[in-house]
Amino acid sequence: MKKSTFTILGLILLVSLACQVTPDIQVNVANDSISVQSSSDAVATSVAATVQAGGPQQGNQPAEPAQPAQPEQQVQPAPTDPPQRAQPSLIEGHVCYPSEYIPAMTVYLENIQTQAAVEVPIPLNNGSFSQQVPPGEYVAYAWLPDFSGGGSYSQAVPCGLSVNCNDHSLIEFVVAPGSTVTGIEICDWYGGPGSI
Repeated sequence: MKKSTFTILGLILLVSLACQVTPDIQVNVANDSISVQSSSDAVATSVAATVQAGGPQQGNQPAEPAQPAQPEQQVQPAPTDPPQRAQPSLIEGHVCYPSEYIPAMTVYLENIQTQAAVEVPIPLNNGSFSQQVPPGEYVAYAWLPDFSGGGSYSQAVPCGLSVNCNDHSLIEFVVAPGSTVTGIEICDWYGGPGSI
């Protein structure tokens, strides 16, 4: 066989593979001539029969009729209760000042754990306050607008603020969820530097 014969055979196989058809090919080589016979009629008949039957079948089993698609059932999650938020709490108290009037000031309700302070403005001659706060442990103190003086709810307040009451440390008090804490009296204006 000549080199051109192999080239032609290779081209036939490449075309068959490129078309993804593997026809039944018979190649006869005689006296430097090549004859190719294909059973394309057999391939066409097989494709038509497959399309008519609804797809390829395996073995000798008949094709099953197509089942209608079942809609997917979606499972609904069980309803849940909304998350419980911490109920707001309330701190109520009074401010005192060692004078014939009560100056304007700011009360600070400081959460001991977070060190966040809620500021409560106190107008001139107003001796009471009420403030909503998150639950937690608190201390209470006040400053004049120019920070020239500060008062506190300290150990000296329940002692009676007499000259014998030397403990000016802040009183810590607990504010429970949804509770109202009363009796916070910011009246100790006698503590030394660092007592607030």
